[in-house]
Amino acid sequence: MGTVLKWSHHIFLIFGFGSLACYGLAMLDVSSFEYYTYSPGKPAPTYIKEAPPGQGAVVGTIDIPAIGLSTPILEGVSSRALRLAVGRIPGTALPGDRGNMALAGHRDTVFRGLSRIKHHDQVVVTTPKGSQIYRVRSMEVVEPKDTRVLEPTSESKLTLVTCYPFRYIGPAPKRFIVHAYRDEGS
Repeated sequence: MGTVLKWSHHIFLIFGFGSLACYGLAMLDVSSFEYYTYSPGKPAPTYIKEAPPGQGAVVGTIDIPAIGLSTPILEGVSSRALRLAVGRIPGTALPGDRGNMALAGHRDTVFRGLSRIKHHDQVVVTTPKGSQIYRVRSMEVVEPKDTRVLEPTSESKLTLVTCYPFRYIGPAPKRFIVHAYRDEGS
């Protein structure tokens, strides 16, 4: 019995230190990304209008002061992009362009604060072209296969997408959608 306890003690110690090392490496990944590619107030790198930016490239920043959100916008929705920031859903408008720009983020990281967003909250998207101010008009909960929220529009629209419910354990069954429209003066 003593040998089993001794070995289980060592196994739990190894598992604990391994878990801490994995967490530390993940935080180092996020910190180094932010240090080398993003800082608040610094304009995002430019990109060529004719060609969309490469997967994972920084295409702008998003700030929602009411919920304390300030993070880069990365091109694409790869697992790495969504682990580090929010991602622009391919096929939607580029930041700064007219149309429906859709951004996705994890509900338990960067988009955690969306549970507190309200009508008329301000959303600021900053790119090398300048800053655009959007106002939240509505929120809704949809099924994951409901892609109508990503359809192109003639207006300058911002669609934020995250999983729902916010405190669900495991893969969430629905999607929380925020619809914001550009202020005409910005």
